[in-house]
Amino acid sequence: MNKSVVIMAGGQGTRIKEKFSDIPKSLIPINNKTLLDYQIEYIQKFSDIDVHFCLGYKSNQILGEISKYKLKFTYTIEKEPLGTYGALYNSKKYLNDSFFVLFGDIITNFDLNFGFKVFDDMNSDFLVISRFSDHPEDSDLIETDDYQRIKKIFRKKDLFTESPLAITGLFFGRKKNLKRYNKIKNPDIFKNYFKENLKKYNIDSAISNAYIKDIGTVKRYEKEVNLIDKNLKPPEKYIFLDRDETIIENNEYNTIKELQFKDGVIETIRKWQERRYSIFLVTNQPGVAKGFCSIEDVRNFHNVLQNELIKKGLKPFNNIKFCPHHPESGFENEILKYKIDCNCRKPGSGMVDEIITEFNISNKFNNFVFVGDTENDFLLSKKYEANFYLIKSKLTDFDYSSIENLKIFNHFQNLVEEI
Repeated sequence: MNKSVVIMAGGQGTRIKEKFSDIPKSLIPINNKTLLDYQIEYIQKFSDIDVHFCLGYKSNQILGEISKYKLKFTYTIEKEPLGTYGALYNSKKYLNDSFFVLFGDIITNFDLNFGFKVFDDMNSDFLVISRFSDHPEDSDLIETDDYQRIKKIFRKKDLFTESPLAITGLFFGRKKNLKRYNKIKNPDIFKNYFKENLKKYNIDSAISNAYIKDIGTVKRYEKEVNLIDKNLKPPEKYIFLDRDETIIENNEYNTIKELQFKDGVIETIRKWQERRYSIFLVTNQPGVAKGFCSIEDVRNFHNVLQNELIKKGLKPFNNIKFCPHHPESGFENEILKYKIDCNCRKPGSGMVDEIITEFNISNKFNNFVFVGDTENDFLLSKKYEANFYLIKSKLTDFDYSSIENLKIFNHFQNLVEEI
């Protein structure tokens, strides 16, 4: 059965009007094309898709642009602003049972087929595509439970232990869950309909490292316009970093006030991000099992770590995975349910395998890189036949590294030219 793609192209583009005052935002110029051209070319890469446009402001201009393509589509035109949810509800009769929404100011390379599969596998009522934002101060942020169900949608300028996980403007839904909403005029999909129905519906989150860029403001447009074609290509490398004694000083208790990046880490990560590498943190945190700290302590520590990266002008890591388990007993305050042998504790591959599945990553081009300071990190890298870089620390087994003929890097910044 066909699926629907809805492009929300009815807005007046008020955030970008000072630069483009006489055209709808869908038609703003980008590299000898329009924003709408990028969106249509993106959709045409997928099969069994029916396209619907929610139009409003200067709709005739947009329809004229669409007519250049051999595209079967439907459309609705709002006579007066309805808000994003009102416009979507107004298009309900044209939609298939499952649909995907793409906001009119977003350019992306997100894999639609993969997205619909995740949507069905999770049995969600709505599935919001999210990512860790480098501008959380003006983003719609979310808080999720252990099953990725959204518990809270909020805005906050100064984050500390809150996660910078944000809504992207892409989401999947089921037509049956679009209900009339008359509480306010011009309701917003996220701020109103989703926020007020978090308990009624299973509104889930799926984190993505796809290129998803809102260029609906002058600042974002000018920053991104010359980089779009380059950024639409897949990442050249996927880097999996260890945490303690690799990028930060050892912190087995996950004490926030003792968070300290090691020398050269920030500068190196900045270079990698400029090269468009995807960067993940995978870390054993046995302190949870030993009773040194709680799951919540680790999560809060990682949220602070992400926010510190943002404050230093970096993007946050694409995702962070940690293993709370430890196989050995004998600690005074140990937590028995975490005292198990598991596949996620490095050198087990569980955390990396989760990332590969959740982010739909292929290693067929041998583009995985592992960086760590111990034998466990090296053994994990071998499971993917990946390049490994050993960082010298007080935990490094030099006899083992000699046997394996591993090159040891004394400083993290030495990796800039290697990776």
